[in-house]
Formats: sequence, C-alpha cells, structure tokens
Amino acid sequence: MSVPIDQVDNLKDQETIVVRKLAWWAALAALGCAAIWAGQSVAVKVALEGIPPITIMALRFLMALPIVYLVSRVLRVGLKPVGNEWKALMLSGFLLCTQICLFTLGTRATTSVHSTILINSFPFFAAFAGHFILKGHRLTARIVLGIAIAFSGIPLLVLEGNEHPASGSLLGNIMVVGAAFFVGTKIVVMKRILEHMHPVKLAFWDGAAAVAIFGVIALFKESGEPMILSSAVVGGMVYQGLVVSAMGFLIWLFLLSKFSANQLNVFRLFTPPLGVILGSVILKEPVSHFALTSLLLVCAGLYFVLKGSPPEPSPTEPSA
Repeated sequence: MSVPIDQVDNLKDQETIVVRKLAWWAALAALGCAAIWAGQSVAVKVALEGIPPITIMALRFLMALPIVYLVSRVLRVGLKPVGNEWKALMLSGFLLCTQICLFTLGTRATTSVHSTILINSFPFFAAFAGHFILKGHRLTARIVLGIAIAFSGIPLLVLEGNEHPASGSLLGNIMVVGAAFFVGTKIVVMKRILEHMHPVKLAFWDGAAAVAIFGVIALFKESGEPMILSSAVVGGMVYQGLVVSAMGFLIWLFLLSKFSANQLNVFRLFTPPLGVILGSVILKEPVSHFALTSLLLVCAGLYFVLKGSPPEPSPTEPSA
C-alpha cells in the first residue's frame, strides 16, 4: 500500500489562510478517496494470486511514477534535489519501502478484513509520534482516550490469527500492525519535509526509490517465478498502481490544497468498515465477532483522535 498524503495542508507559501466551508463536491471526493483506500487490501490479495509479492511492490509504483512525473511538469515542480534534500528523501523512501513491504507480505499471510482494520490504526501511531516531533501536536486527553480505545481492539484481531488460522496468521497480523507503525511515522516525517518541499517532488522520489529497490530484489529473487495474469490479477495490480498510488494521491493532494486536513480526515472513518465489507463480499472472507469488535473500537478511537487533533486552517489557493 502507498501512504495516502495525510495532513499536508501546510504546503509551501501558505502564509495567508482562511477558514473555508467544505463544499459538497469536496465531501464526495474525500469519500471517494476513503473508498479507494478501503480496496487496497482486497486488491493486494487478488494480485497475489498471480504475481509474486516483491514484483507487485515494484509494479505498483512503476505504473504510478509516470503520472506523478507528468503532474510535476504540469505544475512546473522542479524534481532535482537541492542541498540536504537527499537526506530527507532517503529517509522518506526507506519508510515507504518498509511500510509497503510489511503491508504486502502481511496481507498475504492474513485476511483482507484483518489487514484493512489493522493498517488503519496508523493515525494512532502518527498522533503519538507527532507529540515528540511536531510543534503544536500534543497528546491531549481526547487523543489519549482515542488511542487507548483503538489499541484495546487491535490485540483481539492480532491474537485471533493465532487461535483461528482461517482468520489469518499471527505473523501476518503483526506485520500489518508494523506497517501501520511505519505509515504513522512517515506521516509525521512528511509534515516536517513538506515544510520545505513540494509534495509532488516527494511523491516522485518515493516512487523512484520503491521501483529501484523492489525492482532489483524482484529481479534476483522472483525472476524465475511464473505469473498468472488473469483479468482479476491484472485488475488488482492496476488498482494498486493507478487508482491508489496515482489517482488517490492526486485527488487527495488537490483537496488538501483547497481545504484543511481536519475537514477531510473525518472521511477516514469510512475506510475500515468499507474495507471489511469489500473483503467479505468480494473475497467471501468471514467477519468474526472479534473483527467486528475490533472494527468498532478502531473507528471509535479514530473519531476521538481526529476530533482531538489541533486545528489546521484552509489554504487560500493551491500551492504551485
């Protein structure tokens, strides 16, 4: 899974800010992004039926990279790193590759239902990391309550894989939680990087790092493995590369150039339940009472964390 750009309304040259009411079309677009992200775990499971996992990781960013490059040309965003930007780009690339690796391999070993719920615990890790790294992002009583509620549900889901193998392996669940940790950490790191760098530039080099690293690994470890390219497998691959990593990123970036992250992030509440529904309907996966309980606790915790986040006003115009 790619990191959806979260809380990136602190783009460059936003010294003048206003509070802007969320338009109906923006609400629909944000809900569409939530639905796009909800399908990630299902798409990974489907693609894994015919394509080796490391190859999947390389291909999803290989498909998205030309689109991000085209957007950089349209917006006239310079892509050449200057000064010490290489250090920030290397750190961001490492976090991205680690989270994608853990997410893909973990999802392979568990169900998409479990994967969807567990990966969406990342806002809690981001809130915790932000307390120590970002100015003005402190752990309020409401945020701590949200984290406690959510984390009370995660062990239910993780341990279910140990007691009920049909619901996914314990290792797979732990790997997805690890991916959520790196997603949350990357969000905080991105907020610092984006104080001095355009998000399209960061996205381009993130994708380039993923293609290079996963491409080389796949070449040496998976070059001899057969691929079964059915319509479903190709669809799952295209969904990850073009729909999630390209279209989802661009829509969310545009919304964040118009409205504050606080207004938009509330729609993340729809992602876990939509993902559970998709896994149940498309893949016919069971939804146990452990999963439902964990889903409710994670969504409740997410609500408190989002409501307790510091206000971030809307930009007056898109950043170039």
